[in-house]
Amino acid sequence: WEIGNSSADNNKFYFNTAVGAGNLGAQMVIQQNGNVGIGTNAPLDKLMITGGRINAVGTSLLDGRIRLERTDAGGNPWDIYSTTLANNAVPDGSLNFFNATTSKSALTLANNSNVGINNSSPAPSAQLDVTSTTSGFAMPRMTSAQRKAIASPIAGLEVYDITLKGQYTFDGTKWDCSNNPAGSVNYFANATAPNGYLECNGQAVNTTTYAELFAAIGYLYGGGGASFNVPDLRGEFVRGVDKGRGVDVGRVIGTGQIDDFKSHTHQLPSEAGGGAFVEVTIGLNSGFDIGLNSTYPTGGIETRPRNVAMLPCIKF
Repeated sequence: WEIGNSSADNNKFYFNTAVGAGNLGAQMVIQQNGNVGIGTNAPLDKLMITGGRINAVGTSLLDGRIRLERTDAGGNPWDIYSTTLANNAVPDGSLNFFNATTSKSALTLANNSNVGINNSSPAPSAQLDVTSTTSGFAMPRMTSAQRKAIASPIAGLEVYDITLKGQYTFDGTKWDCSNNPAGSVNYFANATAPNGYLECNGQAVNTTTYAELFAAIGYLYGGGGASFNVPDLRGEFVRGVDKGRGVDVGRVIGTGQIDDFKSHTHQLPSEAGGGAFVEVTIGLNSGFDIGLNSTYPTGGIETRPRNVAMLPCIKF
């Protein structure tokens, strides 16, 4: 080994080894500007390594790391390290980007290729596991035209359409909107309302607790002040509002109708024979009345088609 500077080479400080008779090979050089080169005589940065890699092996929790830190008073240091049996209580071989100010792993690349954000142990079943109690996940946002212009979308691709205000998923053939906005009414085969839904039984609910639903329907189905009512669809058939078609005029959203039977006539057949009638002679200007009371009653208490009972619920 030879250590020394070279006035012939801008006074660089060299760490050399012999590579042959009378020949020296530069292994590390320190320039006057403070740049350090390993494997190169002309480092362009504070540390420049050519032809190899850095291997930092730790024997405790705090060594074997690369620390990045500002020079201000706060420092805001970040550590990059691998967790292994030798240097961490979590022997998973993960690569961690550690915020030394908050003492939390901001990003973890697990040894199974899963990624954790704000957690050091991403779930084995999650390729990306994001942990937060103060913020959410924002998927790519674009216009309808931009979404439709995506080249060769794969099945399962998801974007948020800012034109149509909805989350869209490509199913391999077409885009489907996965939104189910507050105020949507769905029918369920189970006996209780699922999570995120209220039974459409006319109940009064709080305007703050169910703010999204209140923004959608307001007091349309009753209520006032701090409470509003959901629709009461128990035992009801739902009919599309007319909105100018002229089939069911005078209706607005939320109004109900009692049962009705369209006006109609029936034929009343009569037959003579077997002594049913007796011949009677009357004058030319005479007449007589035949009294008919009614047909025999039949049927139930309402008019209805065949149907199946299901549970109507509204999304809140």
